[in-house]
Amino acid sequence: MFISRSETFKFVSGDTIVLPCEVANTDPYVVAWKRGIAILTAGSVKVTPDPRVRLVNGFNLQIRDAVPQDAGDYICQIATMEPREITHTVEILGK
Repeated sequence: MFISRSETFKFVSGDTIVLPCEVANTDPYVVAWKRGIAILTAGSVKVTPDPRVRLVNGFNLQIRDAVPQDAGDYICQIATMEPREITHTVEILGK
């Protein structure tokens, strides 16, 4: 079950992005972050090679030094038989 809700976030280039994904009662399921078809994290394991990306405070996704290419939809998914997910939209504003 998700505690966080889908939202749109606005950041400025150079900001540190933090996207919330608070979940409850996820055992034994895996929580994953995706962007498009790319998997960023699976459980507590970082899958993406991007050194700016990490998990903070559980399953919240952090991206340091935001750039315009970071704009888009990020999906936090609980990998159940019928996957449940929330989608955050990131907008990057000029300085």
